[in-house]
Amino acid sequence: MLCLVRGLWVTRGLSSPAIMDTFRDAGFVQGIMDGNWFGDPGIGGAWRYYPPLIHALYAAAAAMTGIPPLHLLMAAAPWVNLLVPLGFFLMSRNLIGAPAAVFGTVLLVLVNGLVLPPWMSAAYHPWSSIPILALAGFFLSVWLIHARIRSQSVGDALLIGSAIGLTFLAHTVPALLLAAIVPVAALTAGGFEIKTLRWIAIVAVVTLFWTLPLLWPLLHSYRLHILNAGPGAIVDPLFADWPPSRGMLLTTLPGVLALPVLRLLRAQASVSRTAAAIFAAWIIVPAAFLTRHYACGPASHAAVCTVFVLAVHHWFIYLQAALTCLAGMAAWLCIKLALRAAGRPKIWAGAGWTAAAVCGTAVFWLRPIDASMRQRALDLASSFDWNAYVWVAHHTAPKDLFVTELPDKSLNPASLAVMAAGRSSVALPETYSNPYVDWESRNRRSLQYLAAARGPAENANAKLCELIGEAGDGAKAYVILPNAQAVSAKALRPDSVGLTNTIYRAMPAACAAIAGL
Repeated sequence: MLCLVRGLWVTRGLSSPAIMDTFRDAGFVQGIMDGNWFGDPGIGGAWRYYPPLIHALYAAAAAMTGIPPLHLLMAAAPWVNLLVPLGFFLMSRNLIGAPAAVFGTVLLVLVNGLVLPPWMSAAYHPWSSIPILALAGFFLSVWLIHARIRSQSVGDALLIGSAIGLTFLAHTVPALLLAAIVPVAALTAGGFEIKTLRWIAIVAVVTLFWTLPLLWPLLHSYRLHILNAGPGAIVDPLFADWPPSRGMLLTTLPGVLALPVLRLLRAQASVSRTAAAIFAAWIIVPAAFLTRHYACGPASHAAVCTVFVLAVHHWFIYLQAALTCLAGMAAWLCIKLALRAAGRPKIWAGAGWTAAAVCGTAVFWLRPIDASMRQRALDLASSFDWNAYVWVAHHTAPKDLFVTELPDKSLNPASLAVMAAGRSSVALPETYSNPYVDWESRNRRSLQYLAAARGPAENANAKLCELIGEAGDGAKAYVILPNAQAVSAKALRPDSVGLTNTIYRAMPAACAAIAGL
């Protein structure tokens, strides 16, 4: 309840998201609503590269409620993100017991997101983010693995394989981590036996089956060959240098100090040894990727540094979540020892719980990151081109093609508007463009079209006719430019003039005249 109240309070009255990814997610949701289930709405003819499950669920909700995707993502976030602490508690209760799970969940809610932004902390945040929401699926999958892995029945293999596959369709990183956890936990619980290996193989086949809707088109068409490294190579400034920031150290220190708890788990019954194996795999895999990141540095081109590169902050989130669970268990063990040493006087125990509740509530409300994120949302609301977004969403078709400015390969209000509306662009912002489609060549064409739109040049109209040809039969082509920029190309007609940008349509009639000459 406190999470929800804080979430609704922090996001009150906001008209814009605080996380740039939300604009991309809105476009993917709109693409599914437009019937483009397997394609990339931002690049006509390209296959979807981002896992579709959560986008599909939002698309169904948007279709039922009639709420535009961008507004739905923002309004639903404080509610659906409650699944993160709930899933964490259910998982922790199964792994380390209810009392320790309570302490772990308190740390998750109160400490993890104190100073770190939502895209790099395992915590409750009221901001729309697919990686945040995917945490809930990961936690519930770990709960399922620990609860059912010892039976090693075919039914449980189907269930666990399906859980991993569906998690993959929500986000890639948690599914890869689950794929590492399952064999380690299975071999710990069942030993190195033929039956155990067969059971792991069944889980793998079922997982692969669920991933095919996303993986097969990428494998068949692109051979999973990365042509645009921008999305995976993005590095948050907090990860730019060693040592890590104070915020990262602060939020992981309790878990690092609790690592000896793993030895206590291994010393107990076989059930806890399975939990220890899960934690070991859960910690080692993200730690390995983080170690590679800091060891390689930004300038390294060694093979080990360039293979299987994913944005490093995703791995930190899952490492932090594992350490938080262990820190919860360590806190509970310390309290038990303290109460035992004090003879368990009820009055002192009650006073301790009361003090903890008061301090926890105080820390809960005094979160520096909330004010920072709210200001981000306010800044985006003032710079985002809402006129362009509404016009593009209501007056254009999914197959129409847009050209927008991309200063320094990055975002601008017009490109965000087109992306959020689920329409195709000649060149998207590099970090949001399909990694299996070459971005450089598309950006060169986009720059040529923009230069032709501004003119004057002898072949300006001819170049814009090429844009119409690139859009294809039955599709319209548009160029969005700031109002202050003069446009002299005769092939362009202003269709919408907003406060900051004008949307020009490339007119086929001009091309017919050119062809007649």
